[in-house]
Amino acid sequence: MVHMFRSLKTRILISYICMVLIIVGSLGIASYFLMVRHLKDKQQGKLENSALHSRVMINDNFKDIKITMQRISGSYEVEEYIERDKDIPLKMLFASYRNYFPLMKFINEKGAEEIKLIRGDISGDLRDTSKSPLFKDALRNPGKVIFSPAKKDTDLKELVVYASIAKKSYFDDEFKGVLAGAIPVSHITRQLSTMKIGKTGFAMLIDTQGKILFHPQKDNFFGKIEDLGEEAEELIANATSMKSGFTRATILGIDAYTAYVPLKDMGWSLILSIPYEEFIAAPNILRNTAIATLFITLVIGVIIAFQLSRGITVPLLDLAAFARRVAKGDFSHKMDIHTKDEIYTVVMAFNKMIEDLERTTVSKDYVDNILHSMNDTLIVIDPEGVIKRVNKAALELLGYTEEELTGLPIEKIFPEDSPFAGAEVDYLIKKDVINADEIIYMAKDGNKIPVTFSSSVMRDNNGDIQGIVCVAQDITERRWIEEALRTSEEYFRAFVESSQDCMCNISVDGKFMSMNPAGCTLNDIKSQEEIIGTSCTANITENREAIEEAIRQAAKGEKVSVQYKSMSNKGREIWWDSKFTPVVDIDGSVKSILQVSRDITKQKIMEESLLNAQEMLIREHNELSSLFKKVEKGKKEWENTMDCVGDIVMLTDKEGKIRRFNKALLKFANKSFEEILGKNWEELMSENELETVAFYAGSIELLHKPTQRKFELNSYPFEDVDLEFSGAVITMHETTEIKNITDKLEKAYKELKTTQAQILQREKMASIGQLAAGVAHEINNPMGFISSNLGTLGKYVNKLSEFINTQTSVIESLKSSEISEELTEKRKKLKLDYILKDVQELINESLEGAERVKKIVQNLKTFSRVDEAEYKYADINECIESTLNIVWNELKYKAAVEKDYQKLPLTKCYPQQLNQVFMNLLVNAAHSIEKQGEIKIKTWNGNGFINVSISDTGCGIPADKINRIFEPFFTTKEVGKGTGLGLSISYDIVKKHNGEINIDSEIGKGTVFTVKIPVMEGK
Repeated sequence: MVHMFRSLKTRILISYICMVLIIVGSLGIASYFLMVRHLKDKQQGKLENSALHSRVMINDNFKDIKITMQRISGSYEVEEYIERDKDIPLKMLFASYRNYFPLMKFINEKGAEEIKLIRGDISGDLRDTSKSPLFKDALRNPGKVIFSPAKKDTDLKELVVYASIAKKSYFDDEFKGVLAGAIPVSHITRQLSTMKIGKTGFAMLIDTQGKILFHPQKDNFFGKIEDLGEEAEELIANATSMKSGFTRATILGIDAYTAYVPLKDMGWSLILSIPYEEFIAAPNILRNTAIATLFITLVIGVIIAFQLSRGITVPLLDLAAFARRVAKGDFSHKMDIHTKDEIYTVVMAFNKMIEDLERTTVSKDYVDNILHSMNDTLIVIDPEGVIKRVNKAALELLGYTEEELTGLPIEKIFPEDSPFAGAEVDYLIKKDVINADEIIYMAKDGNKIPVTFSSSVMRDNNGDIQGIVCVAQDITERRWIEEALRTSEEYFRAFVESSQDCMCNISVDGKFMSMNPAGCTLNDIKSQEEIIGTSCTANITENREAIEEAIRQAAKGEKVSVQYKSMSNKGREIWWDSKFTPVVDIDGSVKSILQVSRDITKQKIMEESLLNAQEMLIREHNELSSLFKKVEKGKKEWENTMDCVGDIVMLTDKEGKIRRFNKALLKFANKSFEEILGKNWEELMSENELETVAFYAGSIELLHKPTQRKFELNSYPFEDVDLEFSGAVITMHETTEIKNITDKLEKAYKELKTTQAQILQREKMASIGQLAAGVAHEINNPMGFISSNLGTLGKYVNKLSEFINTQTSVIESLKSSEISEELTEKRKKLKLDYILKDVQELINESLEGAERVKKIVQNLKTFSRVDEAEYKYADINECIESTLNIVWNELKYKAAVEKDYQKLPLTKCYPQQLNQVFMNLLVNAAHSIEKQGEIKIKTWNGNGFINVSISDTGCGIPADKINRIFEPFFTTKEVGKGTGLGLSISYDIVKKHNGEINIDSEIGKGTVFTVKIPVMEGK
């Protein structure tokens, strides 16, 4: 009797039970852990995406705040307050933003609060903020919006962030104060309070000091994050040091998965958490289900195993007995089983095997069909090296018929320089098996055909050699493709290495993979091995974040242009105009990023010199750059890479015929591929109406007449291995926008020089005005003494005259003729009567002169306006009259002045500036009169304007010069007699008053200038 554990039935049953236990148990355990891992990865991705999305929303809020603050800063109301001290419009403006900025204030240049509105209401609690970080940070960064750290505001009684911007005067560029607005942190984090993170998850916001700025429980606001749990050291350390990540930590006694990301601009960190209990709930359900399933499956399996064991073991025992009969050589019987399972299949196969054993041959036609349907060549030779059998592919490849090839020695199909060296058969037998060696077949016509050759020796059961089977595959096309690939790589390498721009191949994570020679030279790098594997942002000193963002965008398949500044290995600062282009593989994935950078340091230096004190750098992102990767796979990838380059690139042979080009040339020439290929590149340029504008060192500037686009053409010849000239790479880089920017900069530079000259002229006038005011002040005091003394002297003379007359009367009344005659004689001799009469006239003339000097002094003070340089109401007639007194010495010898003043309304203006206009016009009128002439001044009011006409009878202005009369530095006077700025400044002053200045002139008859100033009432 067979032992129970040796029974097939028992072993099947035990094996089945064990198999069920192993499968179900393994699946349950694996499912549990895989689900936990999957849910953790999914939750991590979800939390991190939510954190990144929330960061974007918060950053967008700060960008909106910055834009709003800049809009308020540049508003009319702020300018009016700074320049005119009008506070009501500014308060109304602040009130209109009360929902955006619950607290807004204006701080003067000394740090004192001048205006403060809290939720739209004016506050009288004004404080000194001169020592506050808010005021100091704004002063250090004029014109920029600065955000303060979050703090609890005493006015709003809540946590706020202040946005501030320093303001300068429009006219003198002096610092006038700081505009500040408070934004509650609750406004910024509004989205966080409504965010759903699972069922019980929550969000937090902390600063670099670990202080809590937002938490679902408001009691925790502005507390320390360390107070939320003792097991969160790693989370606290990373979050407060501006790092991002994902970890498991205990917060407020809750075990949770946590994702954290930094908000670097504000120095905050955003933390999102979901409790571990909520996370692990679904895997626990799966675990319990797996255990129950395991138990039920095990019970059912045991029952089924008992029932099925008989149906399996009985047929197997019968099959074993039948096999023993076959082993004895009995093929006369076949096994008959009526089951329809796998055992029936085994029995049928067993019966078939018996039938196959009775057969001794295989169908020759079937084997021939297989051989002739092969794409690879097959040749069978005997041990002596004679060809015995070939297939159809071998005959077609070698050009023989089957009768010609069969019976030939194998040496016939190998060339004389075969690696087998005439010992083909011995070599093949010795090697036994050859697998895919590249050799040459010799065809019937002598053509050499490259093939991959494999062979195997056939042996019988005794190990004797029956023949050799040789299989070969034609690789002619592959060889051609490889050669084309090498040629393309050489052309591409020549283009990269001959480029004058810095061309780098960087990985998607921002590491250098290669750099062309021009790039190494520009960056003072001895060889590219120094920087391979290093970060491409390591030496960037300005605009680093833009470069990092550009790399991220390029890694997603986008083309990005950026300008930035870096430091070379020798310490040189270099500005780059860089373009990042993704290099896409055949499968559409981004394999690397090609960075093409052009050195624009000289341009940046020119821009900085032009903008100088205003520190305005023109950052243009319209650079032309192309990014591509070192070609690794064939012609197709090279073409795809070159098509990514925005510049036109052509590859020509030594006759100048185009052999390769990118899509940019197709688009520009508007021709088909066939029309361009093989055409002379100079003829193509002529057909497209490109003409040479200028020659530079190593380049040519071209102009496209139809569109007026400008291009810079560079040619990079290359040589083959024999040092014979083979062709050239020609590039065309469009410089239209750069040229336009350069023209604008030159124009701006000229305008800046003009403005500077005008400012100098105005400063001269101001200096003259200050000098005149000083002189007038100094003259005014002694003239007061003179006038007072002359008045007193006149009184004394009157008293003396009265006394002398009285004395004469008394003497005459004494009737002493002798005394009377003697006094009369003496009086005549001394001419006392004439003296008394003349001295009174002299005193009167002196008083009149003193009054004239006093009036001139007053006019000098009025003209200089040192103490009245403000926008105020003024009488234009008085302005003209005071100016006329100042320049009267210049006019009185040249012309008679006729005045026709009508009654004019008072208008708001800058009187001292209009005085300068009238002075320039009057002096020019006097200069235009060679001999004695006439100057007429007329004023009248009409159509809302005060009109002033100043005409002269001078030489007049030629018609071809009238249109240029108001241009800076243009003058019709002789050299040395005029700066050419007087009328230009006058024109600017009138325009500043929203007025007009017109001219009408006729040669030989004179010129009329008409100034029109609008009547302004309180504007």
